[in-house]
Parts: sequence; structure tokens; C-alpha cells
Amino acid sequence: SNQIKEVDGSLNFEGNASAAAIGRTIRMWQNMTKLGKVLMSSFSDIPLFSGEFAYQGRSFFGSMLEGMGSMLKGRGTVEQQKILSQLGVFFDGMAADVTARFSGDELPGRMTRMQNIFFKLNGLQWWTDTWRKSAALMMSHDLALDRALDWSGLSMQRKRLLSMYGIDAERWDIIRSGETRAADGRDYLTPDAINDVPDSTLVSYLQRQGQDATPARLENLRFDLQNQLRTMIRDRLDFAVLTPDGKTRSYVRQGTAAGTGVGETLRFIMQFKSFPIAFMQKVMGREFIGRANEGKGAAFLNFSRLFLMTTLFGYGSMTAKEWLAGKTPRIP
Repeated sequence: SNQIKEVDGSLNFEGNASAAAIGRTIRMWQNMTKLGKVLMSSFSDIPLFSGEFAYQGRSFFGSMLEGMGSMLKGRGTVEQQKILSQLGVFFDGMAADVTARFSGDELPGRMTRMQNIFFKLNGLQWWTDTWRKSAALMMSHDLALDRALDWSGLSMQRKRLLSMYGIDAERWDIIRSGETRAADGRDYLTPDAINDVPDSTLVSYLQRQGQDATPARLENLRFDLQNQLRTMIRDRLDFAVLTPDGKTRSYVRQGTAAGTGVGETLRFIMQFKSFPIAFMQKVMGREFIGRANEGKGAAFLNFSRLFLMTTLFGYGSMTAKEWLAGKTPRIP
């Protein structure tokens, strides 16, 4: 029930509107006074990014290097941005919710525009957008590389990931029969590829499922396949570039409305707690529960590597902030 309220936004309108607006304004000010150096605190995003791709079957350090290389190219070429659009990926800066990663609050209207300018100037918007771009393109390219393989030829990690979003062997055969899209000399598999799949392939699938291949069912199947692929990429982006979601916010706010006494108290107390809660839900949950089929040893080793790397990058963040403040960095 609390999660549904977060998704439909009803929590923002159930309480006193004036009290809610005052609370959001104060929290906006807190965001800009407390998160001025947030870019320096974001270095640990890099191993978290690599951890997600290791879960998907890539090399941990190879993913880190590719992501860092892509980061230097900014938002990418026009062709890459077209691919991102087909994937349903839009930049956080354009969606005006870049600070929701850390503050857990969403702000309307002029306040959002003012805050966006601030986080554009301090680099957070650029950082988040470029890492999300890298993650989406890497996932789409990996799917294009796997397109030549049937279900039995896919890695355990790839089959696990596809299965989580309802894509089984037969649906994978349909998806991989679509055409890839090219950008920057690489191929990408996008949801739009489903449009290239001939009707005869979809008819055969429906008949095997015991369904009549009516035009409406063909259209629904095509839409469903596109939606599954797009949902997988959009969802895993929030793991690769750790972002609190509706489930995280429902835990933080406990179903209380903005503009109420309890609701505003929770929003102030938990303002900067969304990110660590998302870490426990998404990262620790993925490593200890999501890797259950790999055995306890694999889960422990993978989390140990992630723990070590986030500690090292966290020390880098601390050192950068102390250097900017004119302080002597802490001894390692």
C-alpha cells in the first residue's frame, strides 16, 4: 500500500499544501548547503557501477575501465542519444530529479529549476547523466553481442537477468531476431528491434502458447516484448548508478503524507538517508540474495571485492574534499 502511494504520488497531496511547500523549501535549502561537494562524495559510484556489471557477467575491472572511458566523452554523440531514447533512458538533469539520489525528496516548479542550476554548476548533473549513459549503452551493446546465441548458449548471469524480467528461451529467440542499431561503430539491441520481427515469428509463438494470432494479440505481444526489454534496462540503471526508487521512499516515509506532522518529521529526519537505504536494498540485496544460485562463497567473495573497492574510492572522496577545504588528508 505504501509503495503504491509512492508510485501514484498521492502522498504529496494528502496533507496540508502550505506546510508541505514550506517543508520542501527548507529541504531544498538543505540540499544546496549540504550537498555542494557531492561530486567529491560520488567516487564510490564507480565500484557500484562495476558491481552491477559483474552481476550481469562482465569483468568487474573491465566494466570500471569502460565506464570511466565513456565518462570522458560526456553525454555522447547524436547517434548514441538516439539509442538512449529508444531504450527509454532520459538524463536525470532533464527529468529534474538528479538530487533525489541523495535527498530522497522531489521538488516542484521554480524550486526544482533553481536547484538544478546549482547541481549543474557543482558537477553532479554531469556525473550522474554520463554514468547512466555509459550503463545503458553497455547493457544494450552486451545484448547485441549475445544476439547470436540461443538460450542454451547464454551465460548463467545473462539467463538469470533476462528471467527476472519475464524473458524466457522462446521470448529471447524473438527478441534476438530483431535488427540491431549502430552508433559509434558498435551495435546495440534496443526495444525498437521488436518492430523488425516478422509477424510469422509472433504467430508461431502465439500458436505454441495455444492462442489465436489475432491482430490485437500480435500488437500486444510486440508491445509486451518491448516493455520487458525496456523495463530491464531502466531498472538495472538504478542498480548501476545507485538511485532510490519508490520502494526505498516507501520505507523512508512509511506511507505518511507531505504536510502532516509525522510526514514532515520523517522527511526531515530521513532527508539524506535514502542513498544508504538504497545501498542495503539494491547492492547488498543483489550480492547476498541475487547471487543465491552461485553459492554462499561466490556471494561473499563478490561482496568482499565490492567492499574493498568502495572503501578505497571512499577514501579518495574524503581526500578530495579535505584537499578542497585546505585540510591535510587523513592517513590511509
